[in-house]
Amino acid sequence: RARRGRPIERHILPLKEVLKFFLGKSVCGGEESLCKSFNYITLVISATVGWIMLAAAVFCIWEDWTYFTSIYFFFISSSTIGLGDVTPAHPEYMIGTFGVVIVGLSMVSVCIDVVREKLELMYMALLKKMLQVLVAS
Repeated sequence: RARRGRPIERHILPLKEVLKFFLGKSVCGGEESLCKSFNYITLVISATVGWIMLAAAVFCIWEDWTYFTSIYFFFISSSTIGLGDVTPAHPEYMIGTFGVVIVGLSMVSVCIDVVREKLELMYMALLKKMLQVLVAS
């Protein structure tokens, strides 16, 4: 049932509260899983970047590419874009290439899922805060 005579602005969190929630120390206030997800996101993204850099170093040797070309190939392949402008020339390394790209695709998929979960946690915490403000007013 809607209340009459009360402007909707009173029920919306002020912008400074939203910014404090996302940027301030209150991000981890009481939400243990929210704090852990920050470290988990850093770990997963670091592992993925490390995997791409390691695979690129190996392909510098296998394919006689520059390091930049190797990183470009693995970033494009791991992000499922796959333009095809850089392709491995040695068929004997094709199974190794397939394995490295599959692992990279899996890691990028995990990164996307972890970021999605983090955004979901932040959204739920924001909704909880908004509900508390609505109930308090």
